[in-house]
This record gives sequence, C-alpha cells and structure tokens, in this order.
Amino acid sequence: MSETLKERARKHLEAGVRPTLKGRRVVLKDVVLVRADGRETPVSQEARRLKPNINLSFWSGETERQNNRVFAYDREGQRHTVQRKAGEQVVTKLGRRFYEEAPQTEWIIHLPIVNMRNDEPFNPRYIDLTPERLRNLYGPDAPEGKLLAKLNRTRGDQESLDRLLSEYKKYFPPGKYLGGEWEYEDVDDAVHTEVDNKELKYSMMRTGLRDGSRTVDVLLDRVVFGAPVTSYDLWRKMHLHETSRRHSEHCGIDVIVAGSGLNAEQAAQTLVELAKKHYPDSPLAQVSDWKAPVQHGRVKIEVARRVTNRLREELRPYVSGMQKYLKKPRTVDVIKKALWSGHIYRGKTAMSVSLVKAMEAISWTTDATQRILTFLYMFPEFRATPEGFVAGGVTRATNAQQAKAAVIEHGTPVRLLQLLFIELGVRLVIYNGSECRYVHVPDNWESFPERKRKTVVLNVWGNHVFTYDNPQARNPTVKQSHYVKARVQTLMEVEDRNLFIDTQELDWGALQQAWNERKPAHFWTTEPMGSEFFATLDAMGLAYTPVWKTYSECRSVFIRTNGAQGIRIKRVPHDHQQLLAFCECAKRRGIKLDYFGESAGVLCHKFMQRVLVCPRHILDHESCIGLRSRQGNRCDVCGDLLKRYEVHHRQAIAQGGTDALDNISLLCPQCHASETEKQESAGSRSCILLESRLSPCFYKTSTRPFQRRQHRAK
Repeated sequence: MSETLKERARKHLEAGVRPTLKGRRVVLKDVVLVRADGRETPVSQEARRLKPNINLSFWSGETERQNNRVFAYDREGQRHTVQRKAGEQVVTKLGRRFYEEAPQTEWIIHLPIVNMRNDEPFNPRYIDLTPERLRNLYGPDAPEGKLLAKLNRTRGDQESLDRLLSEYKKYFPPGKYLGGEWEYEDVDDAVHTEVDNKELKYSMMRTGLRDGSRTVDVLLDRVVFGAPVTSYDLWRKMHLHETSRRHSEHCGIDVIVAGSGLNAEQAAQTLVELAKKHYPDSPLAQVSDWKAPVQHGRVKIEVARRVTNRLREELRPYVSGMQKYLKKPRTVDVIKKALWSGHIYRGKTAMSVSLVKAMEAISWTTDATQRILTFLYMFPEFRATPEGFVAGGVTRATNAQQAKAAVIEHGTPVRLLQLLFIELGVRLVIYNGSECRYVHVPDNWESFPERKRKTVVLNVWGNHVFTYDNPQARNPTVKQSHYVKARVQTLMEVEDRNLFIDTQELDWGALQQAWNERKPAHFWTTEPMGSEFFATLDAMGLAYTPVWKTYSECRSVFIRTNGAQGIRIKRVPHDHQQLLAFCECAKRRGIKLDYFGESAGVLCHKFMQRVLVCPRHILDHESCIGLRSRQGNRCDVCGDLLKRYEVHHRQAIAQGGTDALDNISLLCPQCHASETEKQESAGSRSCILLESRLSPCFYKTSTRPFQRRQHRAK
C-alpha cells in the first residue's frame, strides 16, 4: 500500500466522506476498500485504524423471501438474488458472498402457555412464535408484530439473543391474558389462556457458507441427561469418550470435564453461573447463592472503615507470595496453619519480616483469624468461594454441591454447553447422529499457536450428549453442505409394513433403476444381510438405513427417495411360500392374518393372538350420548368440555378389560393420548398370552457366579 493512497483515504475520512457502492465494490470516493469478489484491500485496514466503527459491508443485512427465492439488499437498497431453486436450493455467485459476509440466523421462540379454569392451571405446553403466528396475532401492519418478527432474524451472537429474549419477555410477561387464537377449542367462558411462568425456549437455524458451500446449522433447544442411547449411524461411534458411554444423569458435566480443564464441581458451577447470567428464569438459575459467614461480613465492614492506602502499600509486598499459594482454594484454617509453619513465604517469596509480624499493623484486632481475613479482603486479587479463598479467577457464588445436584436433577441444556465452550475459546462442532448441525470457529482461530488449538466435538442423540477421545475424531474436516432437506425420520417411516404379496424378489438391476427414477419399490431376499450385502450398496452409492433384528443380524434396509415410501429391502425366511399359504388358509376360515415376511415363530404368535384375544367392539351412538350425559359433557380426567372426545378403556383390553360401560369413559384427545402413553409405559402395549416368566429369585440364584465352598482341614 502506497503512502499516497493511505494519505488520500485519511483526507476523505477527515472530511466526513462515507463508504459507498460502485458496482459491486465498496469505495471511499476514489479509493477502493472492498473488491467485487468481497476481498478487502490493504487500505481498508488503515481505514479501520483511523475510524474503528467504519462500516465496510456490502450488504445491509435485510433479506426477503418470495416463493423459493431469497433476496438480499445491499447498503443502498438494491435487491440481489442470493438463493434460487433449480431442483434444490442453489446459492448464486453473489449469494456465496452474501452468506460468507453476512450469515443469517433465524430464531424460533417457544412460548410457555397454560390454560386456566377458576385459577387452576391445566394443559401446560409450548407454542412456536413464528413470524406467521405473530402477524396473525397482532395484524399484518401492527408495529409489535413487525418488531418481533424482525428480531427473529438477527446476528448469531449472544448479545442479539439476549436482546431478542428480553423483548419477547416484555411483550409476553408471565400471567398475560391470551385470546382464543392460541389453539384452544373450549367454548367454556370460565377458561382462558395465559403465559406460563416457565422460561422461554428457542431453536436456532444459522445459514452461512463453509468451504464454498451453503450450510444450515440447526441447534434445537434440548436438555441432555440420562441413558446413552446411540443411533446406528452415530458419527465415529467407536471413538466415543469412555465417560459418554456411561448411564449417567449428568452427561453434560461429563463432556465438560472431558473437553476442558474443569472438574465436575467447577463445571456445574459454571453452568449455573451461565444460566443465572443469560437465562435467569431457568431451573438451573434458581439454585440458591452461596453466602459468606457472618464473620466475613463484619470483616468487610471493618476493611471499608479502617483500612487506609498506607496500610495497603505496607502489606502489598506479601500479595505475590500468597497468590502462588492460593492457586487452589484453601480455607482460612489451612492458610493460618501454613502461615504459622512458614510454608507460604519461602524460597523466592521469602520476606525479611514475616506476614504474621507485619499484620500487627492491623491494630483494631488481635485475633489471628480476623487479621488473615482482613488481609485477604483488603486486596482484590483474592476472592472468597464456598471451598475457601482463591487467587484470581471468577467468583463462584454458588455452592458446588448444590450446583451439581441441580444439574443432575434438571439436566444440562445444549445451549449452555454451547455458551461454555465458546467462552473457553475452542472450536465447537455439534453432531446429531451422523449429521453435522453446528460449527463454531473463534474469530482469531488462525492466529492461535498449534498447541493452543483445541476442538471439542459433541454428538447430541436423544436425551444424551456424547464426546470423543480420539484426536482424529476431535478434529473433523467439515467440508460438505449440511442443508437439511427433509425432516428427521421417525421409526414408523423406517419400519416395513408392506404385505409380502406387494413385494418382488431382489434384483440389483431393478434396484438401480428404482433409485435412478427415485420411485418407491419393495424387494425381498432370503440371503443374509452381511458385510458383502452392505458393500454392494456402498458400491452403488446408496445411502441406506438398516433396521437390526439383533446386534449382528439385519432384518431390512430402507433407502429414502423423493417420496415418503422410499425403497425397502427385507430379508424373509426360506419357507416364506409355505407361511404365505398358511395365512391365506387362515383368512378363508375368517381369521384376519396378513403376511409381512415374518418367521414361523412370529407368525405363530400373531395367529394365537388373533384367536385368543377378545376383539374390540365399536361403541354405538346411544351409548356415547349416555356417557356424555353421565360425565356432564366434560372430560373424565381434566374436566374440560368435550367438543371432541375419544373412547378410553379404564382397564385395557389387553389386560383383561371389557367393553362394558363401567369400564369406558370419554376423554379429550390430549388426556386420551396421555393415558394411552401411561398404559404403554406400563407394558400393556402388546398382549403376550403365550410366554413363560422366570421367577426373579430363581433367576438371581441361577445367574450368580459359582463359588467353591472352602472346607477347613480337621
């Protein structure tokens, strides 16, 4: 950069000239600051030095979506296409510059609401405050709706998130009355909906550019705890950290301990402090603060009243030696014992006059403990914690044991893990199964020395979070696009529920054709689905989802196409033709028995169920009217008005219940779903009539390791 160019830029800035656009370049009158490809010129650094708050961005940050296209506005209000649809979401050449310079973050706020009847709450839930819902609530032209909808698309930093949450709390405080547009269908005048006193939740989706490709990072509001349930395709499952494999109620603490230098108590304290700072309404933020003993409060008062600058300067030479000793928290009794033993000030920190002698200048007391407390509270280099005094660091106002118990009880929100590792200055990568969902790289990552570059990889699956111990797993190369084109698969989508007569024998050519045409197809095979079978699928370039019968035996494979059905390959037994004939014979005798490719044992069990289980009868209209009259036209569980109802068996049919009216009640859909879930959790989902159960006492005795009885020699 020439001195002439630097002087020209300096004169323009002193004259009040602002950066403008010239084509796709950002210029300062006749000086180019940002080139057309988005790269800054060397003179831009000089402009930032002369005017630190100068705005060199080409974009204004505002976007607009029309149909499948996304438009962005530059700083002068001109609209540019940054994303179009050509078979799939495609980013334009100018769009790559947009997502690289101005990554967009969209937030969805989850508002807690509850229904109230006579000051009694029921049906608590969360609803999503999307921009469409806000427009319907406030009206398309209301300033409140426009403001909140605009805030939903901001920068992805914590400051923007805190401002977003504070604005939503201002417009939706706890107890605010909400009208009938909040998805409640009861016409009872005594019932209304209001904002619950629970914390606001959120989900984040950040659209940016990584390695030249558009990416969408998704971070759902999830709390992790409990059992380590792994997916079949969990990324690098064999390299999981040993602590991640344990059944633990504090897996969030485990991954912090494994990925940082903190112990379990410090990790819990840090999580609680972050919750108090950013989410004061969360359960972790409600942990009671640690309060210093009464003696400490009296000492603080004496320090404020009696300690002079002369006394501080007289005792300051002893601070450095005490700092080295208090690298770890130590109690006052331990400090006093070490001080009188001469273990603190020795070697390089030795003093001509001992601290015990120098503290005689604290003349208003002769108590040794009080003098030590006065010395420690005199200087800001020392801080009091529940574990004792420590030099430097962040004050831990929360008791360690209380914090750890709170984390075990309430779980660890993923958003707190994200904040913690970002504050630690590490590269954070979050996976969901096999998909990379979130990547954070510190701004000055390239300037870090190699020994200080640290990457933490988390994998959130179900209600558990995993981390990795292999160096290769901790430093993944994330280069592919992670745009999520479809929603997450459910188990029902993967399970095969196609009749055997609707399938065809597996032919690799037909499979390739079905994949090329992206059409649903259903195949069967009697060959085992082992390594050779999966190697063939890999060679064809297919992404598949295996469904395992056991840990080593695969029963079917699902390949997703454009449709919801996809391509399915199922393994059937060798005697499938005989089993199909058996099902056809049963149908002719009036027994509904369909064949889906099961084995003989499974099919026999289904046959016995059809024969022995009492069939469910449909309740007639007159009986429904009688039940509604008996219940006062209200739900038998929550007492809500029965605008819509479902028939519920108090004792399930599978548990011996009948269709008698005394065993039947009418419930609202929400309560019926809840009661059904309780019955399924209790094990009444399936009626297993033919099974033998081993006595627990006998099982314990039979599985106990055999111990040879030792006989004493006579």
